[in-house]
Amino acid sequence: MKSKINDILIHHLSTQQPQVIVTYHPSDHVALMRQAQWLDPSRSLIHELKGWEILPYDSTPPAHHIIANRLQALHHLLQGSPKITIIPYQALCQKTVPPAFIHSHTFKIEAKQAYAMKAFKRQLHLSNYQSVDLVTEPGTYAVRGSLIDVFINGHPLPVRIDFFDDFIDEIRVFSPKSQQSIEKISGLNCLPGAEYTLEEDAIAHFRSHWRTLIGDIDHPLYKKVSQGQSQPELFHYFSLFHETSSSIFDYLPANTCIHHLGHDQDAVITHYHDMITSRHEDAQYQLDYPPLDPENLYLDADTIQSRCAEYSQQHHHSLAVIPCRTIEEVLAHYPDRKIIFDVATQARKANLIQQLSDKGINWSETSSWEDTNTTSADVVLTKAQLVKGIVTDSMAIITESQLFGPSTQTQTKEEALPQKTKSTSFNPGDYVVHQDHGIGIYK
Repeated sequence: MKSKINDILIHHLSTQQPQVIVTYHPSDHVALMRQAQWLDPSRSLIHELKGWEILPYDSTPPAHHIIANRLQALHHLLQGSPKITIIPYQALCQKTVPPAFIHSHTFKIEAKQAYAMKAFKRQLHLSNYQSVDLVTEPGTYAVRGSLIDVFINGHPLPVRIDFFDDFIDEIRVFSPKSQQSIEKISGLNCLPGAEYTLEEDAIAHFRSHWRTLIGDIDHPLYKKVSQGQSQPELFHYFSLFHETSSSIFDYLPANTCIHHLGHDQDAVITHYHDMITSRHEDAQYQLDYPPLDPENLYLDADTIQSRCAEYSQQHHHSLAVIPCRTIEEVLAHYPDRKIIFDVATQARKANLIQQLSDKGINWSETSSWEDTNTTSADVVLTKAQLVKGIVTDSMAIITESQLFGPSTQTQTKEEALPQKTKSTSFNPGDYVVHQDHGIGIYK
């Protein structure tokens, strides 16, 4: 049954049934994630499971924070903590690590715990954390004397572990930018550093699957893995390190409801799977390593359809645009609902306040979803920065772009600046643009 419901997040935060929302278009995904940030800033109820965010068979490895997100999201699903999981269709297609891998490779460390520094360092290596000089990204660690800095996957900040003899003396959270300690903590859970490990049984699985699927035991990649060496391109072969492959469906409770959000869903599905097939054919001639067949990395469309059929499902159109351009239209269109204006621009906020005051309309201002939901005011101003409005049985949220039109200033000054470039990429005499001082000549 199709509907035009566009309040999926708000509606299902109040239910105990686990929800999975599959998005088929980037604009819908961005809109949902904006709503999620406002409704659940701590992300304790709404989680996102990302795909690798690279094209199928791309030679560029997924970013560290992408792998961290995937492992954390799967861990949360096993714990039953998220009420809502948002996942793009591309990620739904992608194979995952088995649930048993998350269970067996998640461990806890605590201050004053008996844990030799050498043993912990080996554990990080086997869990596929990457050794670096400076820890700034998830999945990495650095050793400095009796200290180990490590950015555990699933945690917002890295930690500095101070060892004394064969004990963990203390654990401190630190800033990856300044490298300065922030606070002490008593302990934390540690997830794997990647979607595979270099433990003996994992390497044995890799060797067995490689011989079955590829056969070339003289390939340099096969030899390096056999020696326990990690390689950047191994993310393509993560499924070989596990006895069996899995998918997101192996993590979902039986009572999960799956929502499909987006228009032209069949066209999106066909296009993506055609792209997988096409890029696999090209990869056989372009890559320096033999690509796995698609069925070893992705679920096909028929399998996804049959697995989704095991759960209750709902289909939704894309998030609708609310057809109101003035305050009068909003009040007339939604007479029995709380009206919430989402305004982020100071000038437009002042304009809106002036209009409300001129019309004698009482209003209040809130800074969070919790305050907005509990205030008794019929008209509320807040800063949710949603992409599109939301309508429920009790409220209508109108974005400033729906009321005033698109903003001409779509970026902040910092966002409009080009990405910072390392000074080593410049040559003397090159023209450069400095963030604070403008155009100059590099010397």
